[in-house]
Amino acid sequence: MSRLVTFLGLPLLLLGPVTAALAQTFTVFDAPNGISTHGLSINAGGDVTGNFFDTHTHTVRGYVRDAGGNFTVFDAPVFESSINARGNVTGSTFDGNNITAFVRDRNGNFTTFLAPNALGETTSRSINAAGEVTGDFVTGDFGHGYVRDRNGNFTVFDAPNASNIFSFSINDSGDVTGYFFEFDASQGSKQRGFVRDQNGNFTVFDAPNSSASPSGTASLSINNRGDVTGYFLDASQRKQRGFVRDQNGNFTVFDAPNALATTSISINAGGTVLGTFADASGAQHCFVRDPNGNFSVFDVPNAIITRCNSINDGGAVTGLLWYADPSSNPSHGFVRSAH
Repeated sequence: MSRLVTFLGLPLLLLGPVTAALAQTFTVFDAPNGISTHGLSINAGGDVTGNFFDTHTHTVRGYVRDAGGNFTVFDAPVFESSINARGNVTGSTFDGNNITAFVRDRNGNFTTFLAPNALGETTSRSINAAGEVTGDFVTGDFGHGYVRDRNGNFTVFDAPNASNIFSFSINDSGDVTGYFFEFDASQGSKQRGFVRDQNGNFTVFDAPNSSASPSGTASLSINNRGDVTGYFLDASQRKQRGFVRDQNGNFTVFDAPNALATTSISINAGGTVLGTFADASGAQHCFVRDPNGNFSVFDVPNAIITRCNSINDGGAVTGLLWYADPSSNPSHGFVRSAH
């Protein structure tokens, strides 16, 4: 079931240089027989993947919802997922014994896998156009990152002096970004961001004035130009802030309007960033920040909480929301299209 609501101009809070009035269309949806539907990733064509609780099977299942609103449901208790332009999906599932990664191609063929020497846990977080996926896994010592190509070949990696690396995003060139915990005391034993290029070269970075351990810099998304976005704890302001680091290493640090804490989550090919923030009352909202620094702040109409997870190259966003009515579904998925 889907509902569409369109708003012109006024519900968008624009800060920075003035832009033309925008229209935004929200489509709220539930998976078939589902409650607690989550929109986790959206591709360039507007296809969404995520998870939901099936009231018939009483299990968590995965889905793909195409741009026309048609659902394909698959039997895997999906905890996180990513969809590429071809409609192939990757994510993590529980097989009864282990947390395993999976790839589901657009024809419905399903492959589960564990990284080499993994001890019961392999997470897959992102898939690119070539079908390469990245994520992380645990062995007897630390967490490690990996890239798995479409033929099932693994490249395992660790950032310099890293313990417990988290690999979050891979672009179409095979460049990966994420963060790790530094165990080199000379570097402050802090949480640091990284980019690993397709040749295996690492660039390690800290956002400007980033705090030391236990919080620091977390890089979450990389686009095809090599720009990354994420968040960090500012040591002087003592609050969480967003950042963009471009392919040349230049940082732009920002706060969402009136935000106590800003989390930057996803960046598209044009450099537009999606994120969430908490205001002075603690209420959560979503924002889109364009490459010129203009902010659009939004909530799904009538929702008490809106959370955003992914933005595509056309600026469409997916996420999840909660309504105030306790008798309604706990959460719903949505797509926001801006015009």
